[in-house]
Amino acid sequence: MTAPRRLSNTMLKVLRNIGAGRSATDGFPGGRSMSGGLSGTFVALYRRGLIRDEKLTDAGREALRREDERL
Repeated sequence: MTAPRRLSNTMLKVLRNIGAGRSATDGFPGGRSMSGGLSGTFVALYRRGLIRDEKLTDAGREALRREDERL
């Protein structure tokens, strides 16, 4: 079994926002380049199974728990 891949700071911020009931984009500056970058982040989180329908999955909650333990 392979170790879970690390999450980028942007991925973590999006997951924490969703977990706290805030907008996933809360705290990010507006603009087209940020929007474009965040769309890639959402795709990556979705493909990893960490979010579904703009909500955390069990795997997403587990990923946050692991990151919090690492700190």
